[in-house]
Parts: sequence; C-alpha cells; structure tokens
Amino acid sequence: MKKITRTIVAVLLIVSCLLTVAVPTQAAYFTDVSRSTVGSETFDAINYMADNGYMVGTSTTHFSPTQNLTRAMFVSILYRYSGSAEKYTNSFTDVPTGTYYYYAVGWAAHYNIVAGVTTTQFAPNNYVTREQALEAIHNGIALAGELKDAGYDILAVGEMG
Repeated sequence: MKKITRTIVAVLLIVSCLLTVAVPTQAAYFTDVSRSTVGSETFDAINYMADNGYMVGTSTTHFSPTQNLTRAMFVSILYRYSGSAEKYTNSFTDVPTGTYYYYAVGWAAHYNIVAGVTTTQFAPNNYVTREQALEAIHNGIALAGELKDAGYDILAVGEMG
C-alpha cells in the first residue's frame, strides 16, 4: 500500500521559505547562517529542515540563505519531506540518471506536483518561480484531497510513495 506524506505542509513550508525575502546564534551546520543574519524564525526553519534531512547546504559548511532555489532543489526538498523511498524514474532529457534530483523529479512528475517546462525538458537549473511554487502547492493540495477521499490518513501516516 502506498504511504502518504505531509505534502501540503511540505509545499507550504517551502513556499514560505521562497517568499521570505527578508534575510534579517550560529546554525549547527552552516557557517553562513546565524540569528543575526537571517532572523530567528528563518534560523529555526533552516535548522529544522537540516536536522530532519529535508534540506542540505550548498556545501558542507554553507547554506547560502540568499541564493535562489532551482527547480531541482525545490523538488528535492519536497521529495525528501514526503518521506518517499520510491525511486521514480523520469523521461526528461535534461535530468541525468545519478544526479541528486533524479528520483525527486520522477516523484514530482509521477504525482503531478511539478511538471516539466516541456514534455521532454524539466529545466532543473532554472530558478523556481512564484508561479511554479504556487502551482505545486495547488497540485499538492489537490493530491492530498484525492488521497484523503480515497481513505488515506495523510497526517497520521506521514509518508508517500
């Protein structure tokens, strides 16, 4: 039986991070993240996401809090947050097998959370736009509603895939 994740919460959390423009004690993992540089709420969110393995840094010591998210980064965060261990393949010609985002892109396409920019191109290195993030939220909410109607207990199970 396929397990369900916290898709809606994941999408909302990621989008709230995307839409937080203000970059207002040192992060456990990253030398470029402190309460004084990113603000308390963002600091706590970054640490929570890193502590739980949902986000990783741009290196072993840097988070790069002001860097834009790419489409590959965005779907990877959602995929990790979903708890899915499934290895979804995809047919996008610009998503090479073996990349850190390969299975995440397959997962997002499988569940229609995020689509390619064309039928054959995902554009993993393009920045995720507000439009794309909101579309992912909409699709995630719709998916969660369908799964709930099908009898899945979304919040209690905590996994998808």
